Amino acid sequence: MTETITLGEDFPKQSRETWRNLAEQDLKGAPFDKRLLTKLIEGITVQPLYFADGDTQIRAGLPGQSPLIRGGTPLGAARSGWEIIQEHRHPDPIVSNRALLQDLSGGATSVVVRLSPRLLDEPDMNGCGCGGGAYVDSIEQMDALFRDVDLSRVPVSITGGPGFYSAAALLTALLEKRGVEPKDRKGSFNADPLGSFAAKGVGYRNANVLLEQAAELASLTAKEYPGITALQVSTAAYDNAGATAVQELAAAIATGVEYLRACDTLGLPPEQSLSQIVFSLAVGCDQFLEISKFRAIRALWNRVQEVVGVAGTKRYIRVHARTSRRILTKRDPWVNLLRTTIGCFAAAVGGADKITVLPFDDGVGPSDDFAQRIARNTQIVIADEVHLGRVIDAAGGSFYVETLTRELAEKAWTAFQSIEAAGGMLAVLRSGAFKREIDTTWEQRQKDLSRRKTPITGVSEYPNLREAALIREPASTVELERAINEYREQRAADTKIVEATAKLSDLAGAERFSAASTALLRGATRLQIENALGRNPETIDRFHLRRFSSGYEKLRDASDAVLSRSGKRPRIFLANMGPIAVHTARAAYAQNFFEAGGFEAITNDGFETAEAAAAACVKESCTLAIICSSDAWYQTGAAGIAAALKSAGVKTLFLAGNPGTEAETYKKAGIDQFIFVGCDVLTTLTELAEAQGVLS
Repeated sequence: MTETITLGEDFPKQSRETWRNLAEQDLKGAPFDKRLLTKLIEGITVQPLYFADGDTQIRAGLPGQSPLIRGGTPLGAARSGWEIIQEHRHPDPIVSNRALLQDLSGGATSVVVRLSPRLLDEPDMNGCGCGGGAYVDSIEQMDALFRDVDLSRVPVSITGGPGFYSAAALLTALLEKRGVEPKDRKGSFNADPLGSFAAKGVGYRNANVLLEQAAELASLTAKEYPGITALQVSTAAYDNAGATAVQELAAAIATGVEYLRACDTLGLPPEQSLSQIVFSLAVGCDQFLEISKFRAIRALWNRVQEVVGVAGTKRYIRVHARTSRRILTKRDPWVNLLRTTIGCFAAAVGGADKITVLPFDDGVGPSDDFAQRIARNTQIVIADEVHLGRVIDAAGGSFYVETLTRELAEKAWTAFQSIEAAGGMLAVLRSGAFKREIDTTWEQRQKDLSRRKTPITGVSEYPNLREAALIREPASTVELERAINEYREQRAADTKIVEATAKLSDLAGAERFSAASTALLRGATRLQIENALGRNPETIDRFHLRRFSSGYEKLRDASDAVLSRSGKRPRIFLANMGPIAVHTARAAYAQNFFEAGGFEAITNDGFETAEAAAAACVKESCTLAIICSSDAWYQTGAAGIAAALKSAGVKTLFLAGNPGTEAETYKKAGIDQFIFVGCDVLTTLTELAEAQGVLS
């Protein structure tokens, strides 16, 4: 006997208005908009509840079909999971080789190696000990980098930055040396002339020339290497500088369009050009925003494909996610494990085709084996144990995600149109207009970080002054540079190589690339190739990395220096007045506040009298103090304790709490400053550190 039960029919349908009325009753007069609406820096207001009505409805289509919101392919990651890409940047190719072999044997499905741009900066290589890129200049070093890697089966990618052309030619030379057939070659050249232009602030040649060379690579790979993509659209430079999700999406689409135009100039059909582009977005730890961002970019690129005349059945997009560097902290770096896990989860739910999780110690120095393993396993756990690698569009149907996706896409499209109206992505990079726009965004972010509206766990919130610093020794590059310089001197004296590279300037297209690869295979260096292509540098105002935690970590570093010199940190005495129940909330707030700037808080269980508090302050030899109690206690006791503390030698006296209309009264009593939720934490701490001689 069966019976159909429809639970929904037993309850009356409710409207948005009914829910809001009930919510306002619970707020008891507090403003609805202030308490329950969240305004994002993207200019989007997040509602407390979303309904399947009105503007919240969105036509996302089916996975793999226009508008591609639900996935670039019908099965998404459910067919074989996303590509687990591990990134390597250690200067020594042998060290990078050992690390990437560990990754591949431990579950990674692909690797990407970033080459040091300093290697091609002459005359001084300016060695980088932070793991900023592998020193690979010759076929021997490239061979060592990928020793014991089966290049016919494992996709490998090279990110050469401004030197993308010689990097691609060197990887091709290695594939030739290993005898890998063109049809079996897998990976990416990651040519991104505009992305590297923004990040480094200089191109080895005029940006228009670099665009033409990138398009040549795309044309070559589209015709000869079906398993390799030539172009990458990376937004890392803009994300690092503080861009919003809207600005990041607009930059990605505008850059993609520039690359399409460059390919079109060479006569490459749109379908082939599109097959050569992989978008690489930064992924932070604002979970739902990041999920929506990865869905929105597919909708935006679908619209571009529609405009250039690609049939709906032939449209697709590949998206790579790389955890954002701006969210990673040096202090309490273990919290980065949570940040990168959230980012990885968001990218997977958002439908990323490839994901790179940076190690938690990325901001400290060259990562160790443990950090690399945890980064790799983060993806494996999410894919195989959380089972996100078996789900098609896990966020599909969420009214919140669908609405946020639409709002992001609409705002990003408007921003993209503004870039196009200004002449395109290259034009706004050259003029500095896009950088100025992001600088303005960063100013707003700084305010939010400074006031802890955007909290940083372990740094601006819940700091631990007693934590043991994580040490990562810089990698030495002295011997690497010496060996490279000796090799270059030998090759500069080889007349056959000199003649071979000299001919490159007279060639073009596939013929030039083939000649460059052949020269590298015979012993030429990347430096010789880049010089032969011509050095006509073009510069712009570069986009710098702005880590969210840097302002607070600068203060913590200064505090550590004082501790190292004197054996004591700068300290502040907490004058906790009254019973624990009265002062504990503000005492905890004050301790958190000052220790975020490296000031050790000397706390206690409270005092009944001003004299007792003053005596304890003298015993601790503190010239900084803060009064912590309730508003009611302040009304009668603030003046007395202020006088006692000042008499005890306190030079600067704070009060925990917003004084409101009593500010002048308290100041006359001897209180110098006030701290409270919403005040400018970082500015207050910085000014105090400067006044105390902690920060020079």
